[in-house]
Amino acid sequence: MGAVKRLYLLVVLSVVGAGVLSLVLNMFIMRSYFGRDSEPALRHLRPDIAGTLDPVARALAATPDIDRETLARAMDVPVTPVTLEDMTALEQGGTLATVLLTAGGSILLDTTSRDSIKRYAYVPLAAGGVVRIGPLREDSFWNADRMSVWLAVMVVVAMVASFVVTLPIARGLNHLERAARRLSTGDFATRAPIQRGATRELSLALNTMAERIEGLLENHRDLLQAVSHELRTPTARIRFSLEMLDDAGTEAARKKRIDAIDKDLTELDELVTELVTFSRVAADVDERDAHPLAVAAALDELVADVRERRRDVTVTVALPEGPDADAEVLVEARSFRRAMRNLVLNAVRHSHTRVELGWSVAPDGRVAIRVDDDGDGVQEADRERIFEPFTRADASRSRDSGGVGLGLAIVRRIIEVHGGRIDVGQSPLGGAQFVAEWPRVEASAGRNGAA
Repeated sequence: MGAVKRLYLLVVLSVVGAGVLSLVLNMFIMRSYFGRDSEPALRHLRPDIAGTLDPVARALAATPDIDRETLARAMDVPVTPVTLEDMTALEQGGTLATVLLTAGGSILLDTTSRDSIKRYAYVPLAAGGVVRIGPLREDSFWNADRMSVWLAVMVVVAMVASFVVTLPIARGLNHLERAARRLSTGDFATRAPIQRGATRELSLALNTMAERIEGLLENHRDLLQAVSHELRTPTARIRFSLEMLDDAGTEAARKKRIDAIDKDLTELDELVTELVTFSRVAADVDERDAHPLAVAAALDELVADVRERRRDVTVTVALPEGPDADAEVLVEARSFRRAMRNLVLNAVRHSHTRVELGWSVAPDGRVAIRVDDDGDGVQEADRERIFEPFTRADASRSRDSGGVGLGLAIVRRIIEVHGGRIDVGQSPLGGAQFVAEWPRVEASAGRNGAA
């Protein structure tokens, strides 16, 4: 039996058990109230009526005959003396049962058919004789058999209700269990059916997890294929240089081959470094480490560093007007700087003379940081592909211009981990325009954080 079926059976049995327990407790309480020796009366007289008859019976039993009628009128209780012949007939008919009173003593209760309209209680007197109290109201009698039937019906209704309520949950859990088992076998294309009810959110969460796992596996598979291709080129050149090294006739030729090997080894080292960075982006970025970061200060610091590397390219920051100038992003600072650094270096590498940075607050509330260059731009057909690992759009953006083809892939992964996105289009400067959208810190939240 599966876990879901066991859970479903447990719920149903719990409901049934609760109903049966309530029935047993009810009968136990009734029996305890009337006593074990008054089973016939137990089936008829309600406890609250028995409690009311208790003081009435004791008062009538202790009152002299001459005052009993006055007392009965004062208590608004119909009382009638009973002759010895009548009592004898009742006793012989077997229609009387003794009811023990809570304060001691007893009375006799007429236990004729519960369909009878008139019922009476018979009180023995201290001085002898018997008086009859009644007729008692029909609702003074507890129909225990009928109550038992009603309780049984309630148990059945509870069983049906529990079945109706828990059946959709059990079905949803069954679907989730089957989907989870298929996922455990490596079938990450599996999706759980989305149904209404308590399991809807669980199904959505499971499907989201499956989609992410499937996407990660596809990325890793593509990455492995790309890595194997990228490693072949420098290793083949190194092997060729080693073979040619033996044929080098002069020291200058040998040095040329050694320099070529060193260059290829440097390329391999850069490739491994970028691969490690790319594979660890998601693990390195933790939402708990995200803090407000001023865009203006971060970009100024980045531009100052880039200018030292490429003095032949003019890199500027265009400060927006209004409140956008003080915009802050909610990011993990190190990964944010790495992504923006890759973007700016990519723009500098492919520009002719000029790179410009700017930002604004997007309509959805995120901060859109622009990086424009005056290079050759990116063809529209390549604008999505350039963010894939080891992809270069055209000859102008080949390895000869620097990089191993992972820079933009790292940028996109960092931005997506932060909940943002990146697009590329045509720049007003004539080249490419990269727009990276980052989560924004609201002005009030930023001030509170600063305080």
